[in-house]
Amino acid sequence: MELPSIQQLTYLVAYARTGNFTQAAQTANIAQSTLSAQIQKLEETVGASLIERTRKSSHLTPAGVLFAERAAEILGRLAETVALMQEQAAAPVDLHIGVLRTLGDVLMNRHVAHFSEQNHGLTLCIYDMEEEEILAGLKNEHIDLASAYLLRREEFAGYEVVPFARDDLICYAPNLRAADAGAVSRAELAKLPLIAYPSKYFIQDTVAGYFCAGGVTPTVCARLSTPYAMIRYAAAERACALLPHRLLAELGHTECAFPLDPPLSITAVLIYKKNAPKRRAIHTFVDYICGYWAAQGEEQR
Repeated sequence: MELPSIQQLTYLVAYARTGNFTQAAQTANIAQSTLSAQIQKLEETVGASLIERTRKSSHLTPAGVLFAERAAEILGRLAETVALMQEQAAAPVDLHIGVLRTLGDVLMNRHVAHFSEQNHGLTLCIYDMEEEEILAGLKNEHIDLASAYLLRREEFAGYEVVPFARDDLICYAPNLRAADAGAVSRAELAKLPLIAYPSKYFIQDTVAGYFCAGGVTPTVCARLSTPYAMIRYAAAERACALLPHRLLAELGHTECAFPLDPPLSITAVLIYKKNAPKRRAIHTFVDYICGYWAAQGEEQR
């Protein structure tokens, strides 16, 4: 009996997750024509129509829904088995970690060398990602876990979400306030030229809610997507930005950074699939990060 290839199963699962040939091909990093042809060969092998195609759209048939579910289970078990064999053979394991762009990947990069020294055979691969990229990366298993802020919780019903730190957002304004100035009130902040995040970013919703709660509207002078770009812009222009205190401290930019009154903080979390194939390696990393920041909190107290 002829059996489907792993690639064919992977392509069908990618289609089932996206519901779209174009997006599935992008997820699989192949041409759409190749993906479509391989799925057609899969249909010939199993002797059933898996996708109903029309000129304007396409969708899984009942047989396709069942087969895609079984294929996802098979691929998941296969990945688990490979990870298990690697662990038993002490083979090197790469742990792919997506870091939310607005969080700042430098906060994760600092752990790479120290973690690898303590955990031989585990290599961290760090990716700077937007919120939507993190969601897609976790679903498609292009990353094993993510370091992010507590995003829209409904998106992560099937994931483990582990809080590890609280980030205080503070006002970075090197050209607008004296270095010895005190906390910035919400009313004062609303009058300063503010560098904001793109409107689609989760953190921008949080910042907008902060101003809304005080009945004030910020004066936005620019929208930039990375904290590093915001720091450079604020240093060159008369503008301010709301940035994580941890990040500014790591980069040595706390001299002209001011606390907010009232304060604004966000929970930093690690996110991963509950039944991730590399869960032993993931748990090792999660325990390390949580332990590290717990120790930092004890030192500060």
